[in-house]
Amino acid sequence: MIIKTNYKDIFSLDKARINELDPHINDVLEFWKSKKSYLIVNTSGSTGIPKPIKLKREHIINSANATLDFFELSMGSAFLCCMPSKYIGGIMILIRALVNEGLIFLEKPSRYPIQQLNEKIDLCAMTTAQARNAIQHPKRIEFIHNLIIGGGDLTNDDYINLSKIKTSCFHSFGMTETISHIALRPIKPGIKNEYYECLNHVQISNNNEKQLVISSKKLGIKSIITNDIVEITENQLFKYIGRRDNIINSGGLKIHCELIEKTLSQHLNPSHFFVDKEPHEEMGEICILICLESIDKKSILKASSLIRDKKQAPKKVYWVEKIHFNSNYKMDRIKTRQNAFLVNNYKSLSSLI
Repeated sequence: MIIKTNYKDIFSLDKARINELDPHINDVLEFWKSKKSYLIVNTSGSTGIPKPIKLKREHIINSANATLDFFELSMGSAFLCCMPSKYIGGIMILIRALVNEGLIFLEKPSRYPIQQLNEKIDLCAMTTAQARNAIQHPKRIEFIHNLIIGGGDLTNDDYINLSKIKTSCFHSFGMTETISHIALRPIKPGIKNEYYECLNHVQISNNNEKQLVISSKKLGIKSIITNDIVEITENQLFKYIGRRDNIINSGGLKIHCELIEKTLSQHLNPSHFFVDKEPHEEMGEICILICLESIDKKSILKASSLIRDKKQAPKKVYWVEKIHFNSNYKMDRIKTRQNAFLVNNYKSLSSLI
């Protein structure tokens, strides 16, 4: 179900009707209408324990305007809100629509959006899981002129599929603390662009550990040190390498989980596995693969054969009945890992040969 409204009439909609779609939409509307000076938003919990972040109203508006300016959206543009409004991605697409005094299309959040979409949209935001499923409906997704995709990495297949449609797609980089994205990576046909471009109000740098450091007066942040390892060019472009807490130190060899996942995803469905680590008496840590029971041994071996440096290949494979996702459709690695270790259904990769 999709509800079509606008920046004024949305406040007159029946709250019970909105609750059927997403009860947290009413929380965002109440914040906007009340003129409160701040909004408390919880982090997604995909990489750690969820925590509340207090965001100032002026900084939220500045973030919204920065995106509207980037896409050169005129007043009264159309916005599709299909992400959960409990988290920053869903909150900000609604805030952008209110700031823009635009048309607003509210869709019940799910991993399979836009199946009923039949009107033109100027701006929409989706998680990678949503975008991966939305691309299965090319005629409907092309109703969207600009699509922001965040909440996870894109595979090579994702990149190819998204580059083929008429929709202008952008892979976003950001977090709750930075009030949604601070950089965007355009997805263009025939060009595999690995670099994110910062919005005009953002300044970035590296610390000694190659972690990304972010500052922005518009957002009220100064030198936030992230857990993200990046390579920065002279013109404020950066390439994402992986999370610092996803680095495996195996006998002195540093392995980036995300880089191994990117290689494996050339053959395995990225929603069906992830790379992690576990303690090891001799090596300190070893690389492991956690995947669905439906993935057979031959597929795992074929995917692992693509890893050039065999020292970085997973040493053990854990099979689980289910890969858990949180309410923002991000993979819940912590919960899935805990379940994998509890079930303890594993084999060494070498024993599969």
